[in-house]
Amino acid sequence: MQLWYPRRERGLVQGLTHSASRLGAAVAPPIVVLIIGGGHLALTGELGIFLPALGWRSVFYVCAIVGLLWALWWYLSYRNLPEQHHRVNDAELAVIRGVDGDGRTRTAATETKASVPWLTLLRSGNMWAIMLAYFTYIYCLGFFLTWLPSYLVEARHIDLTHAGLLTSLPLFAGVIGDTAGGLATDWLLHRTGNTRLARRSVAITGLLGCAAFIVPAALTDDTYTAVACLTGAMFFLECTIGPSWAVPMDTSGTFSGTVSGLMNMFGNFGAAISPVAFAYLAQHFNWQVPFIVTAVLLVAGGTIWAFWLDPERSCVEKKAAPEAALAAAA
Repeated sequence: MQLWYPRRERGLVQGLTHSASRLGAAVAPPIVVLIIGGGHLALTGELGIFLPALGWRSVFYVCAIVGLLWALWWYLSYRNLPEQHHRVNDAELAVIRGVDGDGRTRTAATETKASVPWLTLLRSGNMWAIMLAYFTYIYCLGFFLTWLPSYLVEARHIDLTHAGLLTSLPLFAGVIGDTAGGLATDWLLHRTGNTRLARRSVAITGLLGCAAFIVPAALTDDTYTAVACLTGAMFFLECTIGPSWAVPMDTSGTFSGTVSGLMNMFGNFGAAISPVAFAYLAQHFNWQVPFIVTAVLLVAGGTIWAFWLDPERSCVEKKAAPEAALAAAA
């Protein structure tokens, strides 16, 4: 994405791809139920398709086929650099790369392998801030991707079929939140030219907004109010995706893939811990406690964004501007 899109579009393209990810998660539960149990899929009026019950193993086969088809499509269509793609013209390259003072399109970054400055990365306070902030996001996301159906069935006493449908609502809200957050951070960057303001304000609003919705979701006695609050929480949570994934590109130049990978790895420690923590807290206390703990972590994440994480400070060089490494490669 750093090589294919200009800086002013980084938030949006990250938001769009994650929107597609959440859309897949949103449509999956009812489709999975249909594959397992079969049923009539209405198209229009009396027209429709009757799907036989295929059983739970068939879900894995369907996912495998979809994955293989996508891999083939990616292999045939994607190129590492825009310059390598026959459908990219000079005008598009000028937009992607920008132009030098003499009006010529900037030279593209090459695919030459560079030695990753691991020691500098691991000593970078900004790198640790990026990882910890993403940890708080993924920890909360873990609930929506793992425990939400069980929560609706066990704590809210909704039957499995309706739980599958209600589970999709927060995920659909996440689809909108991903794109909205990406648009917002890019719009702010375009209007102000201030990377700190553009990235921080959207991420902090998203994390604190999620915390503000997730607490009443836990405390309310009404099931549908709880689902509505969880839907709002997921919307705000996903607004953080655009700035979160734009920051590695802003701060790491040609090593943005490495920094993105480190951020995602550390964040997924949260994904591993979250389901276990939710289960433990719900079993030994009640269903409200894990939500309160999550809200505290979200506030901590917002604090990291506000006072520690700097979108304009390089993670890979001690005294480099955010785009220094990419400029050097160019």
